Amino acid sequence: MVVVVVTPSARSRARFSTRESPRPVAPPLSEDAYTVADGVVVLGGTSNRILSAGAVQVISGNGGNGITLAGSSSGTFVAGNRIGTDLTGTADLGNGSDGVEVSGSAGNHVGGGNLISGNTANGVLLINNATSNVVRANFIGTNDAGMGAVPNSGNGVIIWIGRHPRSRNNGREGAVQAC
Repeated sequence: MVVVVVTPSARSRARFSTRESPRPVAPPLSEDAYTVADGVVVLGGTSNRILSAGAVQVISGNGGNGITLAGSSSGTFVAGNRIGTDLTGTADLGNGSDGVEVSGSAGNHVGGGNLISGNTANGVLLINNATSNVVRANFIGTNDAGMGAVPNSGNGVIIWIGRHPRSRNNGREGAVQAC
C-alpha cells in the first residue's frame, strides 16, 4: 500500500503504484480518514509534484479518491499519471470515488498527460471553494489513445459552485475532455 500525506511544511516529489485497499472507505473527516481510503493526499504545502519521472505512474484501485488536494495546499502539479486505469490505459481499475478531488484548495494544476478514467464517481471534482485551479490537457473518460471509452461513473469534470454543480461530459462516447 502506498499512501503519501503531505503536511503544510513539506514539499514532495513522489512515485506511486497501483494498490488495492482491503479497508472500508472512511469519510474524509480527519487525516487518518484520508490515509485509509485515498491513494495520494496533499493536505498542505506549496509547489507539490505528483508526476512521473520517466515511467508512467498508476494511481488506481484505492477505496476513496485517487488523488485528494485539500486544505491549504496550493501550486500542486499533477501530470503524467494513469488515475483509475491500468498501466496500458485500457482497463478499468477505478478508484472508489473521484479520480482527483480538489477541496478548498487553490492554484493547483491538473494537466499535462493525465489519463483520468474508470473511477466510481467523477473524473475530477472541484468543491468547497476550490478556486483558481486549472484542469487542462487530460484524457478523461477515454482510453490512453483517446479513441475508446473507459468512462467514470459520474461526470468527467464537475465544479461545485454553492449549491449548483457545473459539469462537463465524461467521454462516454469516447470524446476527449480538455477543460
